Amino acid sequence: LSDRGPDSSRIEIVDGCPVGFARLAIMGLHEEGMQPFHLKGSVSVCNGELYDFRPVKSELSKEYHFMSDSDCEIILP
Repeated sequence: LSDRGPDSSRIEIVDGCPVGFARLAIMGLHEEGMQPFHLKGSVSVCNGELYDFRPVKSELSKEYHFMSDSDCEIILP
């Protein structure tokens, strides 16, 4: 789990299933950008970087309040 990034890590149990994340903070450098992300009973973890996410985030922001600057937070809404 620690191979992805040295910045922090987290393991949560979601509906009996372990969900882990080792963070390499490139976008969303604050604690709010730490994964996994949760929204209305759904959970997401993204091992990667989403390019050109700002136009998508801008459109989604019309109906959703984002909690962080993370590019990967756009996956759930």
